[in-house]
Amino acid sequence: MAALVARCRRTACFTRRRLCVPLVIVLAAACRESALTPMGTASLVLSEIRLRGAAPVARRMDTDAKFARSVLDGIATGDSAWIEVAKAIEPGSSAVDASLTIALATALPLAPRAVLPLLGATHAAEEVCGIPFLQPSKDRITRYRDSALAAVLAVDVTTTARAGSAAPFPDTALRRKRGLCAAALRGSAERKLTRIDPAYVVKNKPVVPKKPPPKKRTRKTPRRR
Repeated sequence: MAALVARCRRTACFTRRRLCVPLVIVLAAACRESALTPMGTASLVLSEIRLRGAAPVARRMDTDAKFARSVLDGIATGDSAWIEVAKAIEPGSSAVDASLTIALATALPLAPRAVLPLLGATHAAEEVCGIPFLQPSKDRITRYRDSALAAVLAVDVTTTARAGSAAPFPDTALRRKRGLCAAALRGSAERKLTRIDPAYVVKNKPVVPKKPPPKKRTRKTPRRR
């Protein structure tokens, strides 16, 4: 009887090993780098943030260039899952902060409704919407300003109706962020274009009509009687 029990245990152990080994291989293959997601998907990064915290993930972006590039490229696509990653990450250095700002600015024309709610204390509207690209050309500035401005102004700032009301009501926080972003886009584009080409101000300055000169008053001489 004891021999039979030992034999059953050995068989069960062998069966578990046969099941576990392929499972490990499958998991390893799933985590392996690929051309599309070099360091994993957004869900994996979010899982890492939940397990380790946002600060360690931000530090990893400082030390692991490939990981940082995969995260920033994902955020720049405007995909909703990657925007959640941007929302969760707490920049631990100025380099990560600047890189996140550029990634969110790239995503802005693609997914303005997802990016605008992130604007605030961590990601200032003046920075994300301030065309933060490194040494952009004049053409890129104007193209980006036009596309981003059109996308931002097209965002619907109304929310679902309140309980007991049939009509939707405005989302005042989103409307305010939309206005701040639009103003930053216009102002930053003008400053950058002026810095590149000082004649831009002269060419684009609105023409103010000249006021007619004041009429000279003539003194009437009294008639002699």
